[in-house]
Amino acid sequence: MTATLSPLEALADELGAFAARVEREISLSLSAALAELRASRAEIELRVDRAVTERLAALQDGQPGPPGPPGEQGEPGEAIPGPPGEPGPPGPPGEPGGQGPPGEPAPPPEPGPAGPPGEPGPPGPAGAAGKFIAPKQWQPGIHYDGALVIHRGSTYCAARDTAEQPPHDDWIVVAACGEAPYVGEVCGLYDPERQYRKYDLVTFRDSEWRARRDDPGELPGDGWALSARAGSRGKPGEKGDRGSSAAAPTIVRWETRDYRAVPVMSDGSLGAPLDLRAFFELYHAERAA
Repeated sequence: MTATLSPLEALADELGAFAARVEREISLSLSAALAELRASRAEIELRVDRAVTERLAALQDGQPGPPGPPGEQGEPGEAIPGPPGEPGPPGPPGEPGGQGPPGEPAPPPEPGPAGPPGEPGPPGPAGAAGKFIAPKQWQPGIHYDGALVIHRGSTYCAARDTAEQPPHDDWIVVAACGEAPYVGEVCGLYDPERQYRKYDLVTFRDSEWRARRDDPGELPGDGWALSARAGSRGKPGEKGDRGSSAAAPTIVRWETRDYRAVPVMSDGSLGAPLDLRAFFELYHAERAA
C-alpha cells in the first residue's frame, strides 16, 4: 500500500524532479556545445596546417635546415568512435589447450520407475525344524537374556540378564494377562429406577430376564432376553397309599432359607418348603406401578 505524502513532501518531490530535468538538459547542451567547439578548432587547425604547408612549399630560400627540437606534447584529442567495421575472416585454429582440472562429481542418478515383478523363483530347501522354548514359571533368581517366564498370568521375555521380578524394565511383555470379562449380576426383582449392564439377570412376572446390552431400557423390551419362564401347573399325581392311623405331625416352627419358608415338624422332619419369591415380586411390582 502506497503511503500518502504531505503537501511539503509532494512539493519537494516535484522540485527534485524539475531540478533533475534542468540538470540533464544543461549537461546535454554543454556536451553539444563542447563537441561543436572541438570540431571548429580541428577544422581551423587543419586549415592553418594546410596554409603553412603551401606557404613553405612555395618558398625556395635555400637548403632545409636541421630538424628542430621536438615540441611539447599536446593535449589528447577527443576520440570520436567510428562505425563498427566488417568482421574479419576467421583465424586459424589455435593449439589444443592443456587438460583442465577435474570437475565436480555428478549427482547420483534419480532412481527409475519400478520394473514389472519377476517370475517367482523355485522353492528353497527346507530349513531346520524350529524349536520353541516353553516359558517357565517365574522364580526368584537369575534369569538370562532371552528367557521366557510366566508371572501372574502374563508372559515375559528377559531383555538382559536380570534378577528383577516382572513387570520391570529388564522384562519385555510378550502376552499380557487380560481383564476378567463382566458376566452379569443376579439383581433380583426388576427395578425400573436401577441402571443395568449387559448380562445382568432380573426376575419379572414369574420369569427370568437377561439384559442384552448396557442400559437395556424398560422391561419387557428389545433390550431384554427371556431366559426362563414360570411353568404351568402340572397334572395331579396318582393317589397315594392310605396313611397310618397315627396322629399326623404338626408344625412347631419355621426356618427361612433364601426366599423360602421351611416348616419344622413335631417329629423333627422338614415339611415341603413354601416359595415366597413370587409374593415378594408381586409386592414390589405393585409398589413400582
